[in-house]
Amino acid sequence: MPILNDYTRKNELALAVEHHLNHGRDGDRKIVKGVYLLSRWMDDYHDICELAECRRTMAGDTQPFLKCVEEGWVPAFARVEGTTVVPIYGVMEVLAASRLLADPDVLGGSGRNAGFVVERDAASGKPLAVRVVKIDAGAAFSFGAEYNQFAQSLTMLPVGNALEDKKDLQFGNMQPKTIRWASLSPTQQQDFARALRGGLDLLGDADFVRFLICRGGLFDQAATTYGQGDNQQGGGGGDHQQGGAQQGAQGAQGAGKRGRVVLTPAVVAPFENVWKRYRELQAMEVVYGTVLAGVDAVPRPVPFDSKKFGAARLRPEDAVLAAASAAAAQ
Repeated sequence: MPILNDYTRKNELALAVEHHLNHGRDGDRKIVKGVYLLSRWMDDYHDICELAECRRTMAGDTQPFLKCVEEGWVPAFARVEGTTVVPIYGVMEVLAASRLLADPDVLGGSGRNAGFVVERDAASGKPLAVRVVKIDAGAAFSFGAEYNQFAQSLTMLPVGNALEDKKDLQFGNMQPKTIRWASLSPTQQQDFARALRGGLDLLGDADFVRFLICRGGLFDQAATTYGQGDNQQGGGGGDHQQGGAQQGAQGAQGAGKRGRVVLTPAVVAPFENVWKRYRELQAMEVVYGTVLAGVDAVPRPVPFDSKKFGAARLRPEDAVLAAASAAAAQ
């Protein structure tokens, strides 16, 4: 894929990497393409905007997925490969995660921030279901009211795109239309509520949240070392200069072990507090409080073998264990 595209052309890091790779190269020797290391390839993936034949029930007229949500409702079935009608799984869970993560661009106005794969019978290859998957969470943690219509609905100021019902669901930053809560089927509402309840319970663990943010210090360990500036402190010559060089070497050695601490408490704590408050708002009675009170956090058993598609999947209990281990090691 091109190193520089419409999204990375103005990114300083991407420009620096491209410049570094091509130092001393010219013409056809220049490196202009590469692998996006922060991406995971999903076999048979398609953007959600490509899901062209969707409907509310097993029978009836079909229309594109994006048109359905623009009309304010979420389809429950899709026709794939011309004739086979299968259920759509995962939409409500993805939307619930977007509320937990303050991601107003969860599907994208053009339907390219999420996608789907077709699950098939292992023996016959016959389509069994359409599974919605999330690929781009670049707008997550948009707590402010600039793009977040839920945040806009909480302000006293008149805002054009504020949600009429705080349970309505935004799916695109540049999309004024929303998915209306009242248009969802009882099953879809319950699926959403279960996922939201489970997420709120999981994120109620402070150690788990800290692990998600800091990853046990891995972000800091990946930073470059420092301490070379100490070498310049000698200056006067003789023993003083030698002492300065030794001090600089010790500083660099210590930094190599310690690394540069970027995610300090002064950075992390305010973010944790804002995120916690945002999650608490979802449980208000005027939002999902009444809905959450009548549902448990046990999801419907819909098996999904993520390894078949190269997708990432981490069970909540595995994540909690990793978080607890990281907290104990600090």
